[in-house]
Amino acid sequence: MKKRKIFEQQTVDVATGEVVSVTTSTVSGNTESFVMGRTTSGYEWLTDLTALELKLLIVLVDNKGRKDNTVTLSEGKILDICATFDFSTKTVKNALRSMRQKDLVKQVSKGVYLVNPLTFYSGGTNNWKAMQEEYRKLDDLKYKKRNRSSRE
Repeated sequence: MKKRKIFEQQTVDVATGEVVSVTTSTVSGNTESFVMGRTTSGYEWLTDLTALELKLLIVLVDNKGRKDNTVTLSEGKILDICATFDFSTKTVKNALRSMRQKDLVKQVSKGVYLVNPLTFYSGGTNNWKAMQEEYRKLDDLKYKKRNRSSRE
């Protein structure tokens, strides 16, 4: 299978403008996960997250479905997260609620969440477009009014 370049970083000498080194990363399949940041507005959106929300976001990345960006957080999984990070169940659930308010995830059903593809996704561009459309169509009714008023 042909390798695809997924990342390239160039180091440039400030004084001369000459490219000093080039680092590339390649993959040979479609099993990789991409984490994307909102580079059009910078990474400032991360400053609005608490330490627990950032940790929970990483856990979501590790546990999401490869095809559809959904994450199932059973009570057992939440207890695992609590034990790992030494937080109470209430604290973790509050962080998840806050992530819904910040439009990082939407609840599909009890214990099942769809992650905003602007935060992270798996697959190529076409997969991202489909996920983004699905995410936009989903109404997280509990936070719909709050999200709409914060955008205006």
